[in-house]
Amino acid sequence: MLIDNQKIEQIIHNRIKVVPKDIKRSFPIVIREKQQHWIAFNNENYFFLAFVSHERLREIISLKDRSLDPFPGLITTDAKTGAAIKVSNSRNVILKDNTVENSYSFSLGNDATLIIENHTQIIKTKEIGTYKFIVDLAFIVARGNEINDANQYEYLDGLISYAINKWRGKE
Repeated sequence: MLIDNQKIEQIIHNRIKVVPKDIKRSFPIVIREKQQHWIAFNNENYFFLAFVSHERLREIISLKDRSLDPFPGLITTDAKTGAAIKVSNSRNVILKDNTVENSYSFSLGNDATLIIENHTQIIKTKEIGTYKFIVDLAFIVARGNEINDANQYEYLDGLISYAINKWRGKE
């Protein structure tokens, strides 16, 4: 599925880049930087936007160049596969400062939006052995009956807006 990089850039600009420095102090470190690095994935079930460090971005590119999943064990959409946390038909879920080892972290159902902050994933894979990575910040929009290709960027924008209000203590 195609990703509309222009829409993503516009959302990031409007919600993050134009925010004054004094307000950004409450934001996660990965988006307080002058230059943010982000990566997006879109498949038949969900849209995923992650803000990453420069080092993690290089690691992700290296894994993708080898046709490997850059976020192994993070998300499953197979309801029969075990996972630490199931998210379905839920909006604005925030999962922060978690560690999951030897399991999928998230079982993602339909019509859900979630924010992941400072999440550590440790998983053993056939291709690369035991692999540990940190998701500094990610926004996930799962499609279903209500959320679809046509409105997923509106949900992403709303999710980022919600996160900013939470970071600023304004819920």
